[in-house]
Amino acid sequence: RRIIQAWRHVVIWGAGLNRHGVKVDSYPDWLKERPWVGVRDIYPGLRWVPCPSCMSPLFDSVPAAQCEAVAYEHRDFRLPPSGLPRQSNDTSIAEALRFLASGRTVLTNSYNGGYWAALLGRRVQFCDPLFSSKFFYMPARFDLNEGRDANLKFRDDLRAEFGV
Repeated sequence: RRIIQAWRHVVIWGAGLNRHGVKVDSYPDWLKERPWVGVRDIYPGLRWVPCPSCMSPLFDSVPAAQCEAVAYEHRDFRLPPSGLPRQSNDTSIAEALRFLASGRTVLTNSYNGGYWAALLGRRVQFCDPLFSSKFFYMPARFDLNEGRDANLKFRDDLRAEFGV
């Protein structure tokens, strides 16, 4: 906290909670005192600015789904066997998006897996999301244009403030 308070201009962009094995988690109160904080969570007193990966042009052309469902899992918290095509989140965003787009529905326990699948217009089913606090304040839905607009507005506000 002392480091953050000492910095004249601190920008936090699209950050989120992520502690495993907890039932309750929250942002520290001092974070609400900083003017340039944008979090991916819907959290009282903090500005919603989702993960800026939504700005990637890889979302601009979405291929047709090739199968009914796929499973996308956190590399450290594997999903139970399902017989579905499966991939873990230890790949590039390009590889992940190709895989996620291949299914009409995505079963996942990965925050980004669900986020990206929703941005691709796929149905998302979260499996055992309570292993991490990153799911506690997750928006109920994701929209590519809303996410991009929030990121562009944050950028524009920063430019206006800092003259860049």
